[in-house]
Amino acid sequence: MSHEIRTPMNGIMGFASILREADSEEEFNEFVDAIISSGEHLLNLINDIIDLSKIEAGILQIEKSKFELNRLTKEIYEMLSVDANVVSKNIKFSYTDGLPDDDCMVYTDRMRLKQIMINVVNNACKYTDQGSILFFYTIKNGTLEFTVKDTGIGIRDDLQESIFDRFMQVSVSRTEGRNSTGLGLAIKKTYLNMMGGNIHVKSKLGVGSEFTIEFLDHFNFEN
Repeated sequence: MSHEIRTPMNGIMGFASILREADSEEEFNEFVDAIISSGEHLLNLINDIIDLSKIEAGILQIEKSKFELNRLTKEIYEMLSVDANVVSKNIKFSYTDGLPDDDCMVYTDRMRLKQIMINVVNNACKYTDQGSILFFYTIKNGTLEFTVKDTGIGIRDDLQESIFDRFMQVSVSRTEGRNSTGLGLAIKKTYLNMMGGNIHVKSKLGVGSEFTIEFLDHFNFEN
């Protein structure tokens, strides 16, 4: 954890210390962008650590409410379709819903579900350099399955289980420049376990990945 915190902090302090030495406006802006990027990475890490501490202290609560699932997927699409990773790499980004708009009411923790979905879709955006990203959900025998498919860098067979471990980053050489706290999937898997679900991955190096989130019989649908 110490290493993870020091890395973005060193970036902030390092670029801030040479900000006055910029030779041009372009270089100045590059330094500012680097500081902002490191600051966002540090903020994400702090949020993950706070959630992790709540989990370990046993005070993280699941708060259920009724909401429209299709509205949630639309929010995620609208948020990430303009993400820099998607726009700059011209990724084909799409989604489909498994229930009609007039019959998609569910009963679970909306905030945690959104965090989980965003984390998995955002990872696909981060690790896909070309091609497409598709996310969708299906309902099978009262069970919700949320799936994200991408044509990204993929994950080696021997590393596919360990990506859910804390501070695990699959491959330094293949993820250089792609900021990750190494906590996101581990925390989201804990959320899933608390909500009666699980997450699985199928991936092929250099071809792409498919993440599937399963909410078992603890996920309630209400009309």
